[in-house]
Amino acid sequence: MGVPEKIKAIQDEIARTQLNKATEHHIGLLKAKIAKLKREQETIQVKKSAKKSDGFDVKRTGDATVVFIGLPSVGKSTLLNRLTGSKSSVGAFQFTTTTVVPGVLEYRGAKIQMLDLPGIIKGASTGRGLGKRILAVARSADIVLLILDVFQPYHEDVLTKELSNIGIKLNQNPPNIVIEKSTTGGIAVAQQVKLKKMSIKLLKDILNVYGYTSARVVIREDIDSEQLVDFITGNKTYAKSITILNKIDLVDKKFLKKASKKIKSEFIQVSADANVNIEQGDTLNSDIEGSLKDEVNKQVLPLKNKAEELISSIDSVVTVITSVLSKDARESLTKSLESLDNTFSTMSKTMTKVNQIVDQNDERISSIVKNLEGNNDEITNILKNFSDLSDDIAKSNIKNLLASLGEVSKKITDAEGSLGMFINDKDLYLNLEKSSKELETLIKDIKLNPKRYVAFSVLGGKSKSYKKPK
Repeated sequence: MGVPEKIKAIQDEIARTQLNKATEHHIGLLKAKIAKLKREQETIQVKKSAKKSDGFDVKRTGDATVVFIGLPSVGKSTLLNRLTGSKSSVGAFQFTTTTVVPGVLEYRGAKIQMLDLPGIIKGASTGRGLGKRILAVARSADIVLLILDVFQPYHEDVLTKELSNIGIKLNQNPPNIVIEKSTTGGIAVAQQVKLKKMSIKLLKDILNVYGYTSARVVIREDIDSEQLVDFITGNKTYAKSITILNKIDLVDKKFLKKASKKIKSEFIQVSADANVNIEQGDTLNSDIEGSLKDEVNKQVLPLKNKAEELISSIDSVVTVITSVLSKDARESLTKSLESLDNTFSTMSKTMTKVNQIVDQNDERISSIVKNLEGNNDEITNILKNFSDLSDDIAKSNIKNLLASLGEVSKKITDAEGSLGMFINDKDLYLNLEKSSKELETLIKDIKLNPKRYVAFSVLGGKSKSYKKPK
């Protein structure tokens, strides 16, 4: 099944599914899958149609770029000529302009590049006419002028839809969220505001559809599933737009009022042919006060200021780099890099030696690891015994025991009790030592000469006199 068939199958499933609270999550996922498939389809088409643009590639110049978008014969070329003095072809028939016609508007110090594009038709975003190539130019624009014919004001919806289909969002800001991929931890969502337009589960499931398994997500505004998909795919362009209702000189005030009610956005009423409400100082009332040139310049000036600030910042950075990276600084930096390179080289050699040692003792290491694995239970028991012993020691009254021993030691030192007197009385010690020696001598003599101490005879013999042993 090809990509178009897959898209059609999912669209059919959405059509069959009744939208309610229970199916909201399912439908949201299906829409995310369709957006992913359309993205793949666009990529394939771009690769297949790698042709020359035939005048559709225009180099950006000036402070900002403004493109004219409208259906055929709404007065785009006449308006360009009026604003810039260019000579874009003007005719009373459709598709007079077949290529991009550039012009430059210089107004209040700003140089504004203006591009007159060929008229588009309904279905342009799908490739009808030169639609895709025309609309692709608008992707690089800072401001989009939607040119409407006073007799066809409802074409505003057609233009907005065709631009949206090709990925151009008018007068919208990118979703204020942050998505950072990670390697582990799953999808962690941090909310600075509560999501009301979709659930956290739907958010995570959509991220999974696009290959996110682990990521850090920061939600800074309430967004829906379509905005999330737009952010993930990164294929949307956000541009300012000004709606122009042209040819107002051809109708009366009553008709103009009726036509104006059909326009949903703010707009400026002009007549390119009659030069109405284009130049500064025109007083024709419209939803936007001021002339077309004033409004365009108002949108361009912030862009110009930002560009000037950026250029100034770049100049400052270049100056700093130039001053810092003097000859001495460059030489010092070179030496530092060389030293760092030597360090890495030494580390590499060391790691090589370590690897060699590991390779040489691979069998021994494996044997040790195997033994450890085989004796895992015993090691666990040993550690448990140590833990129990530690707990027993911790639970025992060690402090009191040490205190008691201290008291005993003090008493002994102070000659309290028999043991203390014995240890501290020197004469007693000497007498005991002398008595011990004499007792030892006596016992020795008794063993050698027992008859000296015990004498008896059945015949009535006399006892022998005592002689001091030698």
